Amino acid sequence: HVTNDIAQALRTPPTQAETIKQRYGCAVSSMTRPEEIMMVPGMGGRAERELSRQALADVLERRYVEIFSMAQQKLSLSGFDELIPAGIVLTGGASKNRRGNRTCRGNLPFTCKTWISTFNRRFC
Repeated sequence: HVTNDIAQALRTPPTQAETIKQRYGCAVSSMTRPEEIMMVPGMGGRAERELSRQALADVLERRYVEIFSMAQQKLSLSGFDELIPAGIVLTGGASKNRRGNRTCRGNLPFTCKTWISTFNRRFC
């Protein structure tokens, strides 16, 4: 969902959106500065253009807030939210995003930690 949001908002191909997310992404827009500029490839033969990194962060933050809010709602409905005394661990794409922990902490009432497995890098 996050990569598709970026592709649509920035009007760039999904493969480029993924690269942009990994290279320039930050999940908290207030931690970026409007003067930070990145180049965004165009679609359909359009030229690449400059875009503020803060614009990308706005897209990421909105989606991550939605994801974490939905996670909180599901946990509450299931009754498991009271059974998480030590917090949660983020894995996968969200754990790799800069400041993903901060977005998580702002939207879930328990501790969020990230864990990026080195298994794939070492053994796959």
